[in-house]
Amino acid sequence: MYLYFYLVDGLRIGLTKSLLLIVLMMLGSLINAIVNAVILLFVQNRNTLSAVSSVIGTVSGFLVGAYIPVGILPQFAQFLVKLTPGAYVSSLYRQSLLNDNLKNLFPIFSKRAIFSEEMGISLKWNHLLNYFQTLAITIVLFVLLLGLLVGIEKIISTRKKQAYS
Repeated sequence: MYLYFYLVDGLRIGLTKSLLLIVLMMLGSLINAIVNAVILLFVQNRNTLSAVSSVIGTVSGFLVGAYIPVGILPQFAQFLVKLTPGAYVSSLYRQSLLNDNLKNLFPIFSKRAIFSEEMGISLKWNHLLNYFQTLAITIVLFVLLLGLLVGIEKIISTRKKQAYS
């Protein structure tokens, strides 16, 4: 996509920002792999897998703000978005790519904050999260999900051993 935007629009992304984006890609991939692994632990057959993948594929676009900006969603839906790791990774991408431009487009902080909240550039709990808060939440979610995966795997392994004993 970068090549396309470079050729068509003349978009340039510096080396430092490109490396940051690659790290975010790896972090997002790891988190998504763990979430998928946890979900797949409970899938027993191909039909269930097909149904689960259809639902998750559809819902995930809403949960990361790809289909509709997060700020337009009802409050309960916004709360659900904040419970998913993908929303934080998406926010990190948006903040990384848009931060400098937002400061130029919206020199007044309050207007920039309203736009950032509406578009899901920054997620809001009690206040708009900055980049480092969003990154910290993402890393905590990664660790918690990894712990959940290891814990579930251990329980399943123990039950299988007991069943064969």
